[in-house]
Amino acid sequence: MKFDSIPITERSNPKSINIDVLGVEDIIKVLSDCEAEIFGGYEGYTGIYQKTLVQKYLLFASGIHQEIKNKGKVNLILIGSGTSGRLCRLMAKILNPIVGAKININPIIAGGIKALVRAEPNTEDKTEKGVADYLSYTTNLDRSNCFVIGVTCGLSANYVKGALDEANKYSKEKTSIIGFNPLELATIELSKDIQVFNPIIGPEAIVGSVRMKGGTATMVLIYALLVSSVKPTRQIESELNNIFINCQDTLSCICSYQAIITNMICSGNQTLQAGGSIYLLGTSSYGALCIYDAAECPPTFGAKIQQVNGYSDQGVTDLVYFPGEGVANMAKEIDFGIFIKNTLPHLNKKDMVVAISNSGNVSKNMSALTNDTKLKLFYSIEITPNGVKSKINDKDIVFEKKWSDNFQKILFIRSLLVYISTGSFVLSGKVYENKMIDLHITNKKLFLRAIRIINNITNKDEAIIKEVLLRNIYEGEVPSNNLLEDHISLSATKENMVPLTILSLVYPEASIEKLRIMLKNEPIVRKLVIKEMVNLK
Repeated sequence: MKFDSIPITERSNPKSINIDVLGVEDIIKVLSDCEAEIFGGYEGYTGIYQKTLVQKYLLFASGIHQEIKNKGKVNLILIGSGTSGRLCRLMAKILNPIVGAKININPIIAGGIKALVRAEPNTEDKTEKGVADYLSYTTNLDRSNCFVIGVTCGLSANYVKGALDEANKYSKEKTSIIGFNPLELATIELSKDIQVFNPIIGPEAIVGSVRMKGGTATMVLIYALLVSSVKPTRQIESELNNIFINCQDTLSCICSYQAIITNMICSGNQTLQAGGSIYLLGTSSYGALCIYDAAECPPTFGAKIQQVNGYSDQGVTDLVYFPGEGVANMAKEIDFGIFIKNTLPHLNKKDMVVAISNSGNVSKNMSALTNDTKLKLFYSIEITPNGVKSKINDKDIVFEKKWSDNFQKILFIRSLLVYISTGSFVLSGKVYENKMIDLHITNKKLFLRAIRIINNITNKDEAIIKEVLLRNIYEGEVPSNNLLEDHISLSATKENMVPLTILSLVYPEASIEKLRIMLKNEPIVRKLVIKEMVNLK
């Protein structure tokens, strides 16, 4: 595949090409530099501030504003899959207290509420499911009075396309999509009636991991569009620009917290290498962020479910959005109280705990946790009106920062969690150069990404790579009549498919059993590849 035809969201970022061999402080700088491209731009692109896009943002926000003036209140649908869907839910909960009197926000995630906690395989590829979900969630709404924002960072999710195409039948000129590729590199065909918000913010620090700055930019855009739309007409443009400036300022200060982030990443790596578990706990929106970060580690890094665990103070209650929403299929282990009762007593010095709360809003559960003294790797992070207060090994560390609003705190914490989990897995060998080589293949996008990654590392023909990958997925002969969807469904249940395929191509005489043993003894694939290359010279 020619480089020019690869979507920018799937490319390698030159700034992070050697992230797998860097020290922790340099990893943090690389992550920060890549995230800064949201506002600073990438190569010839100008990022979120691109002038023609800013005019599009203003036009859309003004359209919502005018509809509110005409009808008193409007409906708005946020729809996405995977990380994008989780952020649609999060932003709806954040924005409802701010704009809820004028905008009735309805968030939809592919796979339903249980996909908030566990990645649901193959959901983003199903156009018909996007149509069905849109119709189901808007049954009791006036669809002609519905604005729709679809989110697919790579402009690749058929699920979102299906929903938007259906919405266009009822509310033309009110549908939009957020993504971060030029239209010519989109893998879905978009109707001309859909307004496209696609700032080019550059490749991710870890190839294709759009949960990183793609997720950040998604939050910034949704917040700016909706908050500015409820301001007086003459203030819409200035409000939009001020939000962008405040978000840029919040993200640019992360490197000021290098000492604590370095400490936490080192502890995370120590925990993963020792076979322990990372526990992320938070109150309210921070809890949701903890749960979402944990949910994204298995598909991104091939992490085992128990390696990173997220909890919210009120458990499922903190994730519920719609009244009477069914939660029977939700995982019960995300409840903070259950963690205190069933998990905390069994933790040991290999485990790491991060607890996040707002100053003056420490719950009984959080107090019970902070009073437990047997934890060796325990971090308490308290968000204050003037910055961040952190406790490491009974030592208080305070960082001064005036937050312009509550959203900035949430944006900061989300980036902090992404830095911690990404840095920890990079150090523990889950990345080759800047490619996440142990990703779970759960949809078509990830299947194609896996082939590109293996091709980049081994320089083998893509047809050969696909043949070997499928042979590993099926652990033998591949059924001739199986469809791609069948391959993906089976692959979603398997571990280490990408590393094993790389090693199968580098060590063609080795059995799959021998390769599994090699990988167990040396989890850093780059070392195994280099070792064999040296032997061949």
